[in-house]
Amino acid sequence: MQATARRLSVVSATSTPRRRLIRDVRLTRKTSAMNYAELRGHPADFEVRYRIFTAEEGGRITGPPWQHYRCDWAYDGDDISQTGIFMIHPEFMSPDGSVFPGGSPIAITGIATMWILIPEMRAEIHRQRIQPGVRGFFMEGSRRVAEAEVTRIIGLHTNPDATKKRQP
Repeated sequence: MQATARRLSVVSATSTPRRRLIRDVRLTRKTSAMNYAELRGHPADFEVRYRIFTAEEGGRITGPPWQHYRCDWAYDGDDISQTGIFMIHPEFMSPDGSVFPGGSPIAITGIATMWILIPEMRAEIHRQRIQPGVRGFFMEGSRRVAEAEVTRIIGLHTNPDATKKRQP
């Protein structure tokens, strides 16, 4: 297991440090070993070709991100003070087309599948806007940290457009 995997924890008044550590290790192993398709139960919405900006270009100062990095998406040409940014997360692909393992560093340029996190937004906004050739940015708050261009539509028009309640 990678030492850099994100620590997931829910602290309660009855939790002991040992119990929290055991739960953290189990959650980290489960989430870092799974890809988004397994976690979400449907394919990615679309695919992009991306380029991470250097610190000199105003991008990340800590270097390239790792797999399961949580940035947001903004469309090129949008005034984000008016439209906001969107919860669309990348899952980075290796050159052979497989998903990079969780916790792995990613390349400065490459391909990523994109996952719309709010199904209602998929129906209301993104199905009308996303098509091959559309340009956008990976965002950290209001800062652009990467540029991207949509190269392919995957499940955008067939993925769920509303949050479904899980069966008990």
